[in-house]
Amino acid sequence: MKKQPILPLLLLTIILFNKCKPSKTQKDSKTTFTINWVDKIDSNFDFTQKWTYPEGVYRNEFGQLTCDGICPVEIEAMKETNGRIKADSLEAFYEIIDTTHLFFSLESESNCPEFAGANFVYIERKSDQQITIYSETNAATHSTLNIEIEQSIYKTWVDLVSINPQVGNRKFNLKNGELIIDKQYWEQGVLKAEFNFEFDNGLKEGEEEVFFWRGRMYEEMGGRE
Repeated sequence: MKKQPILPLLLLTIILFNKCKPSKTQKDSKTTFTINWVDKIDSNFDFTQKWTYPEGVYRNEFGQLTCDGICPVEIEAMKETNGRIKADSLEAFYEIIDTTHLFFSLESESNCPEFAGANFVYIERKSDQQITIYSETNAATHSTLNIEIEQSIYKTWVDLVSINPQVGNRKFNLKNGELIIDKQYWEQGVLKAEFNFEFDNGLKEGEEEVFFWRGRMYEEMGGRE
């Protein structure tokens, strides 16, 4: 009986094994990160004392709170031609227009596309240890910071809904970063956190290799959905 050469068979086995192994990129790709829990965050959270009115609400030249932009159409009949709210319409006007003081829950800076500032984060609680966080969009800001937390694991990304049809909707995945959460506040149902994120630049435009988003957030987590 003729013996098969051992060396060629060994080489073939090595080649097939290497082809079946996942690539280093696949193996090392990371979609979730670990939260850095601390007993106390010493950073300044004075921004939570600042507030604004809902978007579009402002004080006019007559000292009245009014609305401009995307507002209920019925309020136009309550104004004079110069914009003053008619005296006999004031009570009805403020039953329609929300003039609540909205206290800031986010202080951050970012070089993400179409980001012109955001003052609020919103939280959806899924369970005792699972929440979803997303930042506001407004007339000038179309990039949203998204964070999903489950126990001590989180993942985060940026969604861009561009006003430029050539850009369209984009998602920028986290490249690296850190999320620090105050454990004592968390146990009281409040998210007090500091973050510093870098995201892959999916647009590959300009000189920026990565997009950053860093800052602080403070918001009650509320009850479950």
